[in-house]
Amino acid sequence: MNRKLILSQAARLGALLGLGLFIMLLLCSTSCCTTSGQKEGPNPNPPTCVPKEEQPPKDPLTDSTVDDGLAPAERLAFIRWHVGQTVDIHVIRYSDEDGVKYAGGTGVVIDPTGLIITAEHVVRDEELLVASFRTLADDGLTIKEKRRIPVIVKRVSKRYDVVLLEPMYHDEEIDLPSAPAAPDFAWRPRKGELVWHFGKKTRWQRGRISITETESSKIKGVVEVAMRGNYGDSGGPVYTTDGRLVGIVLSINGTKKTFFAPIHKIAPELFPEKTKRKKPKAKKPRRRKGAPGKTPKGHK
Repeated sequence: MNRKLILSQAARLGALLGLGLFIMLLLCSTSCCTTSGQKEGPNPNPPTCVPKEEQPPKDPLTDSTVDDGLAPAERLAFIRWHVGQTVDIHVIRYSDEDGVKYAGGTGVVIDPTGLIITAEHVVRDEELLVASFRTLADDGLTIKEKRRIPVIVKRVSKRYDVVLLEPMYHDEEIDLPSAPAAPDFAWRPRKGELVWHFGKKTRWQRGRISITETESSKIKGVVEVAMRGNYGDSGGPVYTTDGRLVGIVLSINGTKKTFFAPIHKIAPELFPEKTKRKKPKAKKPRRRKGAPGKTPKGHK
């Protein structure tokens, strides 16, 4: 065994140890604490865990001038429901050159078994994927983590930069606050239509469709929305005002334009069993009047 191979295997072993440590940190980092009241000396007092006080985050819609037509209570219920369907995607990558690297994005749960759609570039070259389920806190602004589960890639559409993920373990408990919105295969974008986006960084935002079909990051057929976005939002869902899942965010242009792949474009590759058209039955040709046919039995 040559030296280069030994070093490569040692590096991979170190990376796997790093993956294990990362998972432990994921499982244990449910709160941030500082120590207080600890005295110096041979028998110091045990440290006291004091949670850090965090101010509620700013409402993402504070600077928005878009009118969604919703009353405050209706808007809060809408946001709370969709936050519960959105997940954070944690990605671990490894290479001999760079070692272990961490990345992330957003995804959306589409059924009670835990199927998730996200952007393909979010999970590309992954070694380990973890989906973090979320919920909206009582203050209506803070997003809290509920549970993390390992997930794997089920189907890929590189043409539209999207993937379908599924839980690594099929008996995984999926705790959702309500039934997730199934993808709407029939929806088509209309210029000026109001849509909502939910993402890891932006949290939630709304805007109107400005271009119904364009190109972004070499992906054709995407929809442009005049809506703020941030890096880390890739893979997040786009909903109509009545709660239909109609797209997956792929990219942003600055902070004022967001591009998403419409569900009806990605459906044939991610959901072939639901979008495959049945072949029509072949019709028997009709015989013209007076055309020769079979002679009935008993007649000449």
